[in-house]
Amino acid sequence: MNIEVSYLEDSNVTQQEYEKFLEVYHGKNWPRYIKRAEWYRKNPVAEDNYRVVVAKLDGQLIGQTCAFRTTVVVKGQEKEFWWSVDTFVLSAARGKGIGTKLARKLHEECPNFSSAFYSPTNGHVKRKLGATELFQSYTAFYPTSRFCTLYLCAVLQKLLKRRVNCIIRIPYIYSFINRRSLKNYKIEETSIVDSTIIKFIDECIRENNYDFYVKRDADYLFWKYKDNPGVKYHLLKIINNQKLVAVLSFTDKTKLNVAAQKAVGIKMLDFFLLPDSGLRFKDMFQIISDFCRKNHLKIDGILSVKKVNYFPRIIYPFKGSPLLSMMKGVSISNPYLSRMDQDGEQMDF
Repeated sequence: MNIEVSYLEDSNVTQQEYEKFLEVYHGKNWPRYIKRAEWYRKNPVAEDNYRVVVAKLDGQLIGQTCAFRTTVVVKGQEKEFWWSVDTFVLSAARGKGIGTKLARKLHEECPNFSSAFYSPTNGHVKRKLGATELFQSYTAFYPTSRFCTLYLCAVLQKLLKRRVNCIIRIPYIYSFINRRSLKNYKIEETSIVDSTIIKFIDECIRENNYDFYVKRDADYLFWKYKDNPGVKYHLLKIINNQKLVAVLSFTDKTKLNVAAQKAVGIKMLDFFLLPDSGLRFKDMFQIISDFCRKNHLKIDGILSVKKVNYFPRIIYPFKGSPLLSMMKGVSISNPYLSRMDQDGEQMDF
């Protein structure tokens, strides 16, 4: 058994072979992953901005792992930072340690290689390769219209070890349970990440004293929002007394996987609130819900990376999952992390 691991450009794999490999794994949706790779290579942060590592077993392409580069600001200092994306091994080749061999190359060669979203198995591999907990993150689902059947199906599926699906929605019942009056706030939708919004984001980062965040300059925000083929988004400005006090972005309606259950909903992307805005993070769910009702979007709930006091909610895993990173020697107490920061904005069209 001969296993070869190398960067894609060093592997002698032809474009046709690579596309066939993606088709075997992703099926008919494989072209979107080619477009996504092309988009990663447009990342304005640096010329060396996207890396693809592939594995061959006896000459056959059987696995890959990728990473894209960003700049993070940690306690006021800019640092090179790489996010893990698009890792898989074909089912016929699993159980041979190929995933670990793929991951090792990026963990060793990409400065501050990190992951916020990963499976338990991948988390074990990352820890084995030296990644440690940088700070706690969450995958949290906040129901708007569906909770009981979603939760019940998840429990039954685990007990019966087979897929169980039951869909009963009571439109926006949980939004009403958690709502409060926001009549003093004016909501404006815009599609442009302009200089006003960029300056506001910088102000929010400063006023909230975040000690970890991905640098968001004009070029990066254009690339992540306007140029991104994997997301359709909405951007809201929240105004009080003619002053911009919050900016909120989220996806259009999309398919979600909630605790191994199929759902439809919204992914919250970025969320910036001034400390003196009078708003709670929980209010962002109400604003999104009102937007969806107004636009006749039927959703089960909202997916976020932030843990807040909202009833009911589903957090999985229950205790959250730490951001695993090769960054060492820093202690983070007040990070800003959103689904835009790794690849959590990607939608299933």
